[in-house]
Amino acid sequence: LDQESRLALLKMRARLAASSGASAEQVALLQQIVQENPLDGDALLALAVHFQTEGDVEQAEFRYEQAARNPDFAAKAKRLHGQLLANEKRFADAERLLQASLQLKQADDVQQHVEEDRHADDLTRRHVLADKAQVFLETRPRDSTAAARLSSACVGFVR
Repeated sequence: LDQESRLALLKMRARLAASSGASAEQVALLQQIVQENPLDGDALLALAVHFQTEGDVEQAEFRYEQAARNPDFAAKAKRLHGQLLANEKRFADAERLLQASLQLKQADDVQQHVEEDRHADDLTRRHVLADKAQVFLETRPRDSTAAARLSSACVGFVR
């Protein structure tokens, strides 16, 4: 198996171990994943939650900090880390992390809206082009070759 498939299989085995209550096996599998891919946010967060549940705050913090280095998991890692610190009555540090998480989440939301708007603009342009092509085909004297070329050029714009 290639590394990506191996890691996916290890993650699946770790989830199965967690669901069957085999936490020692789950931790061993997650640690193996992190050893092979130190920025695997899913594995790092699962380890952090495990250590937090077990009361090992230092290890949980370490894993949250590692997960926060992965941009795809930074907001969630900072939020969970902040919640851990709040539970530990370390309110100033918790507030700092929760604020950072909120800023990252808002930036992600803005980026998502920009991408959705860009996609909507693309679809609008495609529909306008298809509508113009249809009007052109309906109003132009019948030239089957030109109509066929225009029609095939518009295929794929409207789906």
